[in-house]
Parts: sequence; structure tokens; C-alpha cells
Amino acid sequence: MKLTIAVTFSLLLGVAGVTTANAQAPADTSRPPPQGNPLALFEHPKNLKVLPKRISPNDLHETMRTFSRSLGVRCGFCHVPLKSESDKPPSLDFVSDSKPEKRNARKMMLMVDDINHKYLKKMDKGFETLTCVSCHHGSPKPMVSVDSLPQQPKK
Repeated sequence: MKLTIAVTFSLLLGVAGVTTANAQAPADTSRPPPQGNPLALFEHPKNLKVLPKRISPNDLHETMRTFSRSLGVRCGFCHVPLKSESDKPPSLDFVSDSKPEKRNARKMMLMVDDINHKYLKKMDKGFETLTCVSCHHGSPKPMVSVDSLPQQPKK
């Protein structure tokens, strides 16, 4: 699992600094997606600034799932919910940069890439690649001290 996360971050962060929006033709929405396949009507993402512009739908989806698990949050933590009818769950505006959490995520991705490439890469073998879960441990805020770790019950 750690290797998978490390590889995912290496893929993601290797192309840091991409600043142009991606424009593609809209996906065909005339027919509903097959059940259980969120990528069936995938429209290539717009406004990618850190992730590779040509990231595949599967890699993007898995990357977002990794972020979600690493921080213990859902997609709406970083992405703006759109208004919807009361009986339907809200969809999300994946393009918007209005949430500070999304802007912070980009900064942290660049920071992690810098740490991994400028410092950890130069260390002796045996150091793992830094990822979101390295500091977040499933929490939206990084746990940066021993005192912030969950306490084990005394036996």
C-alpha cells in the first residue's frame, strides 16, 4: 500500500507547475452511465495546475481516492457543491478554485514533491517517499507532533 501511494504521488507530482486549463469537448451525456462506473462519462478535467494535464481517468480517480483516504474526507472537502434538487445529492464543481482546501492541497502537493526530490532522494536507501498520509494519518489537519497522535488505552 505504501509503495502504491508513493508511486501515485511520484506520478502526480512529477509534473508540478502546470498552469493552463484543459479544454476538451463535453462528454456525451445523452445516455446514463452504466451502474457502478463513475468514469463511464468521464470528461477530461479542466483547471489542472499540479496534476499532469494528460492524466488518465483511472489515475485521476485513484489519485482523488488516495487523497480522500489519506485525509479521511469526501470529495466535497475540496470541491464546491452545486445546488441540486432537494431529493438528489449535490454534484460538485471540480473546476472551481473557490475553496481554500483545494488551493492548500495544491501547495501541499508541491511541498511534498520538493521534500521528496530535494531532500529524501539524497538520503541513504531506506527512507520512504513522503505522501499525504505521512502527516495526515486520516485526519483533515496534519498531525505534526507526538501529542496529536491518538492515545492508546493504558493496559
